[in-house]
Amino acid sequence: MNPFDWSGGAFLQFYAIFACILLAAVALALRSLEAGEAPRLPTSNPYLIAYLRGGVNEVLRLATVKLVDAGYLQNQDKFVGRKKGGPIEVFQPPVEAAVFDFFKERNEPAKVLSDARAREAAECYQPRLEELGLLPDSEARNRRLMLFGAVAFLLLGTALLKLLVALSRGRHNILFLIFASIVATYFSYKLTNPRLTALGTKMLKHLQLLFSVQRAKASAAGFRLSNDESMLIAAIFGTANINSPRHVWVREAFKKSQSSSSGDSSCGSSCGSSCSSSSGGDSGGGSSCGSSCGGGGGCGGCGS
Repeated sequence: MNPFDWSGGAFLQFYAIFACILLAAVALALRSLEAGEAPRLPTSNPYLIAYLRGGVNEVLRLATVKLVDAGYLQNQDKFVGRKKGGPIEVFQPPVEAAVFDFFKERNEPAKVLSDARAREAAECYQPRLEELGLLPDSEARNRRLMLFGAVAFLLLGTALLKLLVALSRGRHNILFLIFASIVATYFSYKLTNPRLTALGTKMLKHLQLLFSVQRAKASAAGFRLSNDESMLIAAIFGTANINSPRHVWVREAFKKSQSSSSGDSSCGSSCGSSCSSSSGGDSGGGSSCGSSCGGGGGCGGCGS
């Protein structure tokens, strides 16, 4: 029986099932296309992991926390500024230099997320993650666009054909189908354009599982992590999850900006020569972004 001859409610049910099957097939196809052997991601470079997990914003939050821990900056009365008599300024990753420069005057910590120079420095980690297949490169983005185009063509084309049939028969109760087609197309776009590749999602879940015990220990009374361990936990789980007494200020300082990190895919290609040299921290896997980038019812809803 031709589904385009079905009543509005019956066709809506068919369209919903059709869309679900199509989206499930797309999800499987994308997972297969972006799968592969997990690369070696150096835990010695927390900024690289932070970018993988939360993008530019998470890198800047992590750099701020690290500089406070190291004594270059100090947090006081909800403001962060340079610490008088602090250690000598020796910065390897440019993101740390940019964050330190931003706080030459005391300022609210979250405002560093809007600083152009700091954001540009943090973007330096994107190319290496693309090279590892953890973030989509230009080829992967083009492949995703083609996949979305094919799905959108099927979803919108099917809906359009039914609309033409309904209108030709004098039926104008088509709003539900228009809405359903828009929603289905939107979800297909989201499904084909996640921030991470399937391999990147797998890598992040692996790291979170691997360090879940250490994260739990960090929350135990009397257990103290080293600065490097704290930064690694923050990179993997987020700066809001550093559960230690000396980091109680972090969650409140970046409270308004935490929700944006998961969707922060802003990344430019302007890393320049600072990403050109290889990092010793990424042994066996090539450069880790360059030595200067990292150290550590129907109701007749669609006509009939």
